[in-house]
Amino acid sequence: MKMIRLIPYAVSTMSIATESLMIATLLPSIAQYFHVSVSVAGQLLTYFALTSAVCAPIMAVILGSFPRRHVAALALLGLSLLSALTFLVSSLEQLLVVRVLIALCTCTAQPIILSSAARANRGVAEIARGRSLSYATLGFFLALTVVVPISVWAGANVNWRVSYAVCSVLAALSALLLAIFSDIFEVSQSVSLGERIRLLVRPGMINILFISAVTPICYWSVYPFLVDIVKRKFAPSRGELLAFLFFYGISSVSGNLIGGHLADRFNFRVSVIALLSLLFVLCSALYIFLYASSLESSSWSGFLLLIFPWCIVTWALPVIQQARMVSFSGELSTVGMALNQSTVQLAIACGAAVGSYVYDTQNVGQILLVSAAFPALGVLWMVGRQRTWGADI
Repeated sequence: MKMIRLIPYAVSTMSIATESLMIATLLPSIAQYFHVSVSVAGQLLTYFALTSAVCAPIMAVILGSFPRRHVAALALLGLSLLSALTFLVSSLEQLLVVRVLIALCTCTAQPIILSSAARANRGVAEIARGRSLSYATLGFFLALTVVVPISVWAGANVNWRVSYAVCSVLAALSALLLAIFSDIFEVSQSVSLGERIRLLVRPGMINILFISAVTPICYWSVYPFLVDIVKRKFAPSRGELLAFLFFYGISSVSGNLIGGHLADRFNFRVSVIALLSLLFVLCSALYIFLYASSLESSSWSGFLLLIFPWCIVTWALPVIQQARMVSFSGELSTVGMALNQSTVQLAIACGAAVGSYVYDTQNVGQILLVSAAFPALGVLWMVGRQRTWGADI
């Protein structure tokens, strides 16, 4: 596998992830700047997610006949220009419009980048598709662990717009790399608009999308409240908490790479059922360990032995699902990945809503118990639909 071919994809995913991830941590600064509450500023997240979920498959179908590299490069250039445009906005409403337009750019570029990355290494695409995806999406984790913290620090200590300046530079660099290394994009066969639309209802598509939704719902019902759970149960020092977050990030990267290798080496169905079953066990074990036993804060190490594998599994599954979608969609992989992205965005919103409701109305520990229901539902779905499995890979 020629790793050098995946660098433009990794930089592109890093620029997309930087904008998507940093906004959540900038909400207090943005709310203060525009003299609104944080909940009102939170509309920046809601409208972004809804725009991505609704428009990703639409843009993939409409733009599917245009050269991939041109569409991806122009979308990233749009992300760069729109990020720079935030320096001119004077109200939250104007910033909201800019973020909606940014969502259109990112939901157009991301499916092309991921589907192209899966086919980047000609001649070995079928045997290295999962690894190609996992390496290409390393940009997401670089953004999570390096770029976002730096840009957020700059935004908090100087001005929140500085964070968008970082995003603008990264997106411009990504567009330039895609334009220079145009040979990394395969020349797609001509596919009619009707064929792209028919993919949406192809037998087996619902099976893949359902499982693509299960893991994000499970993960995002817990993740926003994970630090609060840790503080309540273990009262860690600042150093311990920082170390926890660092190794949590390492676990995320490990899960991403492990998922790529599993997608290449094993049957999709076997891998997904095994990981969903393991995720159910880990969610249940975390609940029992934290809230249904007499173990106290001295069991910090025991908690780490459970939460890091939980993190690895939750990040391994999405890569396998992406590889499944590329294999299932064939020449229509950009449309398939757009559908997958749309489903994941809706699942993230659903998971966060479920977690928030449980957090506000129940014992915080119930979040872990509720989250365990989703991988269990995924296993039951896959086992129950075994007779039709041949239709969807």
